Amino acid sequence: MRKDRQTTLTSVNANVTRKLLILLTALAVGAGACSGSDADAADRDDTTAQAAESTTSTVATIALPSNSADATGDADSSAADTGDGSAEGESGQQPSDEPADVQPRAGDGSSDPDVGGCRLVASESWPLVAFELTNTGDETVSYFIDFALTDEAGTVVEDTFATVSLVEPGEFVAMHTVVTTNELDLSLDCEVLSVDRTIEHADPLMLADAGGCEVEAGATWGEIAYRINNGSPEPTGYWLTFGLYDSSGVRVAEDFATLSQLEPGGSVAMTTALAADVSDQTDCRVLEVEYIDDQSDPAAMDDIESCEVGVDFANDAEPIVTLTNGDQQTWDYFVDIGLYDSSGVRIAESFASADDVAAAETTTVTGITFVEFELVDRCRVLSVTRTEP
Repeated sequence: MRKDRQTTLTSVNANVTRKLLILLTALAVGAGACSGSDADAADRDDTTAQAAESTTSTVATIALPSNSADATGDADSSAADTGDGSAEGESGQQPSDEPADVQPRAGDGSSDPDVGGCRLVASESWPLVAFELTNTGDETVSYFIDFALTDEAGTVVEDTFATVSLVEPGEFVAMHTVVTTNELDLSLDCEVLSVDRTIEHADPLMLADAGGCEVEAGATWGEIAYRINNGSPEPTGYWLTFGLYDSSGVRVAEDFATLSQLEPGGSVAMTTALAADVSDQTDCRVLEVEYIDDQSDPAAMDDIESCEVGVDFANDAEPIVTLTNGDQQTWDYFVDIGLYDSSGVRIAESFASADDVAAAETTTVTGITFVEFELVDRCRVLSVTRTEP
């Protein structure tokens, strides 16, 4: 079933906030990773990096305190609560039996039965909050979790959040979420402030459009390679949510990708830069596929004159779009561009923008990609947005 604009706004309103927050978190993590890259990579816009590559690093497995409502208070019983090997962390080791050093305080999330505590840890970019959860219910649930970092006096120094998508009944998750500041005392306590749940089930018809995903090592960054075939009778955009799993089958991260207008029967074989720090041995699974109605204004599409593929200084494909403002007023333009191989499969997306284009004015805008020029056969404008300056 395809979601039109009104249906999307009505039926997935709860998801919009969650996904915008996922996007903001991913951008924050990406910004931290980019701080150590070379100057050329830093100049490129992350949102165009559908084929980008990112530096991988591994955060050490840590022992987490328990906020579980049925915790007995001793380390042995806490360890027993984790059950069998499915409760292993990123390194495949069982959580430590050391006593919990973060005690839950009174609050909406402090005794939540699903979330097993949290702790502040260091990483190569931003500090991270590590946490674990187990879905103890009998429905597939997506979580929104608020965390607070407090000093010895109990004063909140910083807060952050995490989103976890489509956790099946009984599934164990051990993940991290970013704290977007570099100036934090790592001895701060971590509290679970609140836990919100939304019962969700992935649409099997939409999932059928996905041809799987896998984590690949890149020269600079890691990336997720994935395929989509539009089985819908209409053009549609996509939001894909990926789960990333360690060798023991524990979910250790999530990521996402968005696609602009894909024609009925059209195929995509693309990559998206990893926002999470995981190894190329991590297993990738498509958790959810959603259709997005992102059709552009037909009048704005009529302003497009051509799309040609050039080559930049790094021998990457460079989409060049020529447009003429056919309206009577001045507009700002935002153009989504698809790049295709010789078989007609979309292998990358880019965008370009132009400000203050006057009536009847012709201008040229250029996008950025990380795809070798030789791999691209043609480009096509997928959608155009016009806004008043």
